[in-house]
Amino acid sequence: MAIDAGDLIFEFRRIRINHPLLAPVHSAFDTLRQLRRKILQTGVRVEASAYGLFSVSQAGKTGAVLSYLENQVVDYCYEVGLFPRTISRYDVQISQRVVVVVTLTGETLISLYKDILEAYGDPRPEGSRIDPLATRVRAYINHFNTELLIFDETQHLRVAFSVSTAMLAAQKAHDRLKGFLLAGLPIVFVGIEVAEKKIMSDQQVGLRSFRNIPFPKLDYSKPGDRKVFEDFCGILGLKLAVHGLFRKRSNFLQGDLPSLIFESVDGYLGRAARLIEAAALRANDEDADCVERRHLSLGCEDFAIANKLISYNPFEQVGGVAI
Repeated sequence: MAIDAGDLIFEFRRIRINHPLLAPVHSAFDTLRQLRRKILQTGVRVEASAYGLFSVSQAGKTGAVLSYLENQVVDYCYEVGLFPRTISRYDVQISQRVVVVVTLTGETLISLYKDILEAYGDPRPEGSRIDPLATRVRAYINHFNTELLIFDETQHLRVAFSVSTAMLAAQKAHDRLKGFLLAGLPIVFVGIEVAEKKIMSDQQVGLRSFRNIPFPKLDYSKPGDRKVFEDFCGILGLKLAVHGLFRKRSNFLQGDLPSLIFESVDGYLGRAARLIEAAALRANDEDADCVERRHLSLGCEDFAIANKLISYNPFEQVGGVAI
């Protein structure tokens, strides 16, 4: 029996798959947090570092951050006694403030501080003056001994303009961001590629962001990359059944399916997941036992072509000719 589409999306997006692209991301987060802990333990203030995690939209960056929160951060909270193990992992994840993820919603400095306050759960994040907002943010950081700030959707932040008034606002934003680093709090900027250009436009922030965290698209011609992609698709097909979304395992490794999925999403795991999600919705509409080739073709139409990731449907072609 088909399930409600909203329920399918909810459960699908709870699926997590550990893959090799996560390792350098999580290792970088660990390095920044260890630096912060050393500063807090010794009381010796040194300048912190800022890293960048930039890639195309829906590449899987946010998923990499969520995976870190759900695993490494929750495990750490249990290990150091911040939460008893009787508290569920989910409740620890949403309650902890060791690593704080701030989703940026606006481009102004005031909106930046409001977004940070909302991430801390502040009941009154509103305000029209920067200094009081900044004071409250510092109080939260110090109270919780926050080890890492992660700014997601960084492309929204105004940090590079040529018009004089806008340039002044951008400079103030840069100064505040540098202030976090000078105070010994590491930052990770997460966003699409245009965000990297914005953040790196200021040499001072650019020099402090001495490392970009690799999150590349895969190359199907390379055996190692092909294995990563195929493993991801194979596990996802299995997890659709494990999570109760379909009665049988979906075999995304059959024949040319891996290469067609790869072609449709240009080699990004996050986009592959979104295409398969769209296909799963189509299969659910039919009350199918599993997701099959025809559903993947429809998923390509609904996701990849609709979002202009590709102009044709690889599932509907044989030898490069439309069928």
